[in-house]
Amino acid sequence: MLFIGHRGSHSSGEGSGLPTENTLPAFEQAIRDGADMVELDVWLTDAGELVVYHDETLPGQSTPLSSLTAAQVSAHILPGGASLPRLAEVLELCRGRVPVNIELKHGRALERTVRLVRQLRVDDEIVLSSFELAALYAAADLAPSLRRAVIMGTSSLALNVRLREAFPFWVLERARAQALHANDRLISRALVDALHGLGVDVNVWTVNEAGLARRLEHMGVDGVFCDRPAELRASVAGPPR
Repeated sequence: MLFIGHRGSHSSGEGSGLPTENTLPAFEQAIRDGADMVELDVWLTDAGELVVYHDETLPGQSTPLSSLTAAQVSAHILPGGASLPRLAEVLELCRGRVPVNIELKHGRALERTVRLVRQLRVDDEIVLSSFELAALYAAADLAPSLRRAVIMGTSSLALNVRLREAFPFWVLERARAQALHANDRLISRALVDALHGLGVDVNVWTVNEAGLARRLEHMGVDGVFCDRPAELRASVAGPPR
């Protein structure tokens, strides 16, 4: 089972000694921790900047991240003292060291992201994922060689069609997706087996408890997104508590 650094390797608690999520130090830490892959979130600003950050706005601000100028992106300092990274910086850091899952927070970032991936020649190290099905459908046509993953959460299409009884396999087929990234509450052994039968990997988010990780491993999932990959890997390998 893969241990995927969810926004790098980080902790939200003060005094943990770990970096702030979605920063260059967090991704460097994940690499040092032996993460099998790292995951990040990307937005496209109106100025054409691909910025790595999870939320739509920065802490204490009401202005959408997408409205920031290049100068504002460069000047912003995140908690812990790290700067707001651009996608190019993260891909250059990770190139040849660890694969990167790029979550497109909005479909408008797709074309520029694909262009950057091709410029850096890291096509075989990238997975594109999104909750936005239209973005993945477009990605399948624009960049068929890039791996794609459909993300499903508890409020998404998955539950609307009563996932366990009628999973929307057509979504994966339309996106020509190689993986499903799902909330753990949506996972069952039967679903994992069915997806594997279609050649689709199953990665689960966000898993930070060893007991849950072990249960998912027994179900046959391929990977888990976690905030501290080294810690979780060691806990899963150790005796149950």
